[in-house]
Amino acid sequence: DAAGSNGRTGIKFVLPFVLNLLGDQKQQLRDEATYFCQVAFQTLGIEQVLPLVAKPLGNEAQFARLSIVGLVESVFEQYIQSQEQSTNPPPQLAPRHVQPLIAPLLKLLMDRLGDVRQGAEHILIYVIHVAGIDMVQKAVMDLRQQDQQQVRSSVERCLQQVAPQQLQQQRDFMENDDIDTSYAPPPPQQQQQQQ
Repeated sequence: DAAGSNGRTGIKFVLPFVLNLLGDQKQQLRDEATYFCQVAFQTLGIEQVLPLVAKPLGNEAQFARLSIVGLVESVFEQYIQSQEQSTNPPPQLAPRHVQPLIAPLLKLLMDRLGDVRQGAEHILIYVIHVAGIDMVQKAVMDLRQQDQQQVRSSVERCLQQVAPQQLQQQRDFMENDDIDTSYAPPPPQQQQQQQ
C-alpha cells in the first residue's frame, strides 16, 4: 500500500511536466505523453487530475490544445461510463474539482481551430453538470464584453444539452446584466414639468 501511495505521488509530481509534452512537435512523443496521462487519470482519479489540466488547457501550442482537449474529453466520458456501469463507481465530482477548468474552456470556445472549440463545448457540458449554471454564468460575465458575445452561442448550446428549460434565463442574464437600472432619468414630460 505504501508503494502504491508513493507511486501515485510520483505520478502526480511528474504529470504537469508530461502534460507540457502534449505540445511537442514530435507525434511519437505526444502519443506517449497522452498514454501516460490516461494512465495517470486512471491511477489518481479524475478529481485529483482535473485541477492539473487547467493550465495546459491554455497552452499556446496548437498540438497541445488539440491533445489536451481530446484527453480531457475522453477522461470525462470514461468517468461518466464508470458512474453508470461500474459496481464500484468513482467518487462524485464536486464543483471545486471543475471550477479551474471554466476560464480556460471559455477561452478555448474562441479558438481558431474548430476541433478545439467543439471539444471545449463537450467538456463544458460535463462541467455544467457538475458545477451548475451559476458558476459558468459568473465566469462568462467576467469576460470582456466582446468575448462574452463571442462565446454566447457556444454556452447556449451547452445549456441546451444540460438544462434546456433554463436557456431563456441564460439569454436574459447575458443580455441584460450590463444594463444599469439603479437610476433612470424621468421621462421628458416630467422633466419639463419640473423646470
